[in-house]
Amino acid sequence: MDDFREKRKNPRLTVFKPVVYTSEDQEYREYILDISGGGVFIKTRHILPPDTEIRLFLPFPGDNYISLIGVVVRSGEKGIAVEFCKDDMEIIHSLRNMIRNIRVLEE
Repeated sequence: MDDFREKRKNPRLTVFKPVVYTSEDQEYREYILDISGGGVFIKTRHILPPDTEIRLFLPFPGDNYISLIGVVVRSGEKGIAVEFCKDDMEIIHSLRNMIRNIRVLEE
């Protein structure tokens, strides 16, 4: 029997972190369930349709937040999957390094 392994460009990190995001002048306070260098999955009851652009304020070590633009790529009963826009490559690169470092500490 084949061993199914998810193939992703960016490793996913399971977390439960608060996130603030905005869309069309609405602000939402929800929770991230997983994060990678390419995007996040947000647990929310405020389902946004695919292709909706949002601004995310992600928690960062030291009580700081980083601001990124993302696009909803999938939505459902449990929440929304958001892909980060490539315009913020420096921030995304820092985020990927942080996730990699956390994964190494967990192993």
